[in-house]
Amino acid sequence: MQNENELIGFWCRCQHDGTYQEFKIASNYTTTSVSNFPELDYDDGIAFYASYIQDSFLILTKGLNVDLMYEPETLSYKFDAANKITLESQFGPFQLTKITGDIPDIDSTNFELWKNTYLTEFLEREELANCRDLRTEEEKRLPDLGEIEDDFEPLTRSKDSVKRSPTGAKTP
Repeated sequence: MQNENELIGFWCRCQHDGTYQEFKIASNYTTTSVSNFPELDYDDGIAFYASYIQDSFLILTKGLNVDLMYEPETLSYKFDAANKITLESQFGPFQLTKITGDIPDIDSTNFELWKNTYLTEFLEREELANCRDLRTEEEKRLPDLGEIEDDFEPLTRSKDSVKRSPTGAKTP
């Protein structure tokens, strides 16, 4: 079994639709970037999450500039090889490959310069990865639903809104 500190670093993957994605996993935050970021609700290409690592889980506690679908988002991980891990969320597993090389840490004193440099280098790594679109022709024809807004709040009732009758039965 490998040390959880080995999870810390830069990782990447090619997604099924041919987009390239990178993860930077640190002890207290995680960032993600995806090559089609102009089409997404990312803050200029980088999503930031507060996170921590505990007992073979990467736990994203809060999206800092994007919303998490579920807070916290818990991903289990296992090392497949020295340079490969599998992360598994409630949506299924995906494999990441360790990125080697000199990728600078976030520079909070000159964030805009760091972000522009990172994204330029990110797009260069994306080209080198040469991710292929593995979707079938039928999958490519499916309409893009875009971002789906959810407003389930009115449809759900908190347990405080359910009253009990004197017999203990729940009443609306």
